[in-house]
Amino acid sequence: MEHNGPDWVRQQAKASGNAQITQVAGDQHIYVHTLEGVPPLPNASVEKARPVPEWTAAQLGVHAAISGEQHSKSGAFVLPTYLRRHHDEGLRDRIENVTHDALTEFVVLRGGSCTGKTRTAFEAVQACLSDWQLLFPKDADSLLASLAADVVQPQTVLWLNEAQNYLDGPAGEACAAALRRLLEADGPRIVIATLWPEYYREFSTSQVRERAQVQALLDQATVHDVPDHFSGIDLMALKQKIHLDRSLATAHHTSKATGLVTQTLAAGPDLVDHYEHPTGPFSPYGKALITAAVDAQRLGVTEPLPLDFLTAAVPGYLTDTQRATAPHDWEIHGLAYARAPIKYVVSAFSPVPHPTGMGARPGVVQLADYLFHHGRNSRRFDVPPESFWNATHLLANAADLHALADAARARGRIFHATGLYLRITERPGVLALLTEMTHQVGNESRAETFAYQAAGIGDGSALVILAAARMEDGDSNRAEPLYRQAADLGHPEALLALGHIYKRARDSIRAEQLYRQAMDGGLSGYGLTEARRTLAEIARKFGHQGEAERLQCQAVGGVQQFQLRSLADIQQRAGSKEAAESVFEEFAADGDRMALVVLAEMREDAGDQTGAEEYAHKAAAAGLMDGLANLAIIRANAGDLASAERLARLAADGGMTWALWELARVGKDQSQWKGVLRYGLTADGHPSDSWW
Repeated sequence: MEHNGPDWVRQQAKASGNAQITQVAGDQHIYVHTLEGVPPLPNASVEKARPVPEWTAAQLGVHAAISGEQHSKSGAFVLPTYLRRHHDEGLRDRIENVTHDALTEFVVLRGGSCTGKTRTAFEAVQACLSDWQLLFPKDADSLLASLAADVVQPQTVLWLNEAQNYLDGPAGEACAAALRRLLEADGPRIVIATLWPEYYREFSTSQVRERAQVQALLDQATVHDVPDHFSGIDLMALKQKIHLDRSLATAHHTSKATGLVTQTLAAGPDLVDHYEHPTGPFSPYGKALITAAVDAQRLGVTEPLPLDFLTAAVPGYLTDTQRATAPHDWEIHGLAYARAPIKYVVSAFSPVPHPTGMGARPGVVQLADYLFHHGRNSRRFDVPPESFWNATHLLANAADLHALADAARARGRIFHATGLYLRITERPGVLALLTEMTHQVGNESRAETFAYQAAGIGDGSALVILAAARMEDGDSNRAEPLYRQAADLGHPEALLALGHIYKRARDSIRAEQLYRQAMDGGLSGYGLTEARRTLAEIARKFGHQGEAERLQCQAVGGVQQFQLRSLADIQQRAGSKEAAESVFEEFAADGDRMALVVLAEMREDAGDQTGAEEYAHKAAAAGLMDGLANLAIIRANAGDLASAERLARLAADGGMTWALWELARVGKDQSQWKGVLRYGLTADGHPSDSWW
């Protein structure tokens, strides 16, 4: 009897005592299945080997990777640039030995879920065995049938991805015995299998008699371990490649702290799908918890997330029906959904290790880095609901509260920003912000209280803000004492302002002293340039020409020269509108975000409002809201107020409010805009009522 022929396979299966053989069309179709309660499967067919180059990564079981694109085509299979590591070299050397010595060898790539086992094998086979055939049986029955039909000829790769699917279960022993017979045949042939460490340990150390063939097969295997983490050297090599591949760039950004790069690449799509398309009766509550966590982190929270905060924030993320029908134990099941492992390697929520001891910190979780990356992009224009802001009273870290307050203020949610700032008045600059905000809402007495409170701890910036507001209102008599008090605290901008006051009063000597004190006190930016220019004027007035020229040169050297031209001028210099757009498209393709803003204005100027908004949204996706804000003002000037307000509100929700404030100033006589200008917006974007 031929030891690896169909008769032998039938005999081996019958010997197990719990299998049945079905023969169809002679010896070309053999079917083995259990008789112990497992329903019969379709008759197994002999698989066909095909040339290695004809097999795609997807067909051979490589996981689709994250795209790295914010607007990637749904369902597209992404295969990032491959980065060879140390274990790749060992595998490829072994394959070369097999081909050179005409061996038949069983190679096992051992590693955890999503560590890159299949991709490692795919790249090695494509690189080293491109002129071979490859056979990929889809299940154990097909493997047995194909081995029985002697399909695995020399110069053939037998591909056993997820080898436990062949070696476990009722047909496992028959498969292992047939593979052992194959390994006795002349080569060159290679069997490449991938296997998780737990399966390898279970199969190779099993004392169960029914796994004797599997254990013997693994004893003959050449095992190559695929590491779970990228080493420091691997991460350095990855960093050098990120400019070539957006998938690698995203994986590096979200995984460099842990080294779990391949896990992010492979499990990221499924993690996002788990979040974005929840299933099951408790999934809405799990998604709400995750979304609250995403919002907290994208708005600046860096500390581990308290579960009581996330739970309190949830109601605003649910529909009325979901809230009304929520079972009493919704939180338990919602957290279970958020903690569910995806591909065994990642969860939306994971425990936070104890800072000094063993175990996890109670009551807190951390959000998966890639999910944070995804949520930051997908929720760019989403402002958290009222319940989120109300729940912030359960947060205690001052830096996190400061970040959330800044985020609320940047989105025009002045009420919520003020409430958060009031909890952290001891932080630098906060009292100055409260001074400005309370002045904005018309509460002058409270603004003065904050300004003097700041001065009491040596911070004159709030006094400067209040003084500048009074100067803007034309009340210089009340502004000057405030500047003087701030100057006594050494505030450089107050010294600069007093210098201007004395210069206007024609007291050049005192003005010069104040300007120099301001410069010595740390004046920077445009204020420093302004002081130098004014000192140059004074020096010229007194005949100190050399000093005047030196200061003027310093003033010019300290200013970045931005040559802002009209779009018409840009187009004229480029030769045509089309040529100008082509130039800026090249800039945008090279990563120049401001080029997207300019292209939005060009499209608007050409009458293509749809194209203009597309470019503005691309700029927003890259982190710049300027395109949307600029379009809002352009359309307001053209009389399209409805479109202007829509775009200005969108920019504000994304973190840039100046266009919205400009529309509010123009329409300040209308009650709606009057409320926005003074009190900002509610969490859901409506004009806020008086709250102070």
